[in-house]
Amino acid sequence: MQTRVVPILAIVLAVFLGACSKSREITNLDRAEADARAAKARAEIQFNDIGKAETLLVEALGFNPDAYDYWADLANVRLRLGKNKEARKACQQAVEACQRLIKQNPEDIDIRIDQIRLLVSLGDNKAARETLEQAGRDLPKNQVIRACIDNKLVDQLAADPGLLKLPE
Repeated sequence: MQTRVVPILAIVLAVFLGACSKSREITNLDRAEADARAAKARAEIQFNDIGKAETLLVEALGFNPDAYDYWADLANVRLRLGKNKEARKACQQAVEACQRLIKQNPEDIDIRIDQIRLLVSLGDNKAARETLEQAGRDLPKNQVIRACIDNKLVDQLAADPGLLKLPE
């Protein structure tokens, strides 16, 4: 009984911290704590303890809800646990975190491309195309964005069998 209570309390605490952290600035200490927990989660994935990985990722996101890669990892973990709805929600949170980070640093191409990849994972190719077109308008001289547009990145991602596809 006690072994089941601890993970549940950790999740409740992390969710509470996540709600609180959206209204406060994320400190370097928060980021470091989130990074440590996410690293532990990735190790647990390697050891195939997916449940523990989920708990650690939720905790990490409590410290840093803008870490879109943690949201994406959480989506993958939840998908492996058969929690499809929760996986979609985590992926949507990753997209929203990308959007917040793009506002802070509009020239970060990697975040924009990751956001497009996440949108395709959600099956929202229309939004992915619109996001890529917006990146082209925001950064008209950027060679990477131009190449993504010219090479139809969204179509390539949609056809990629290795890309995570979240069920409805």
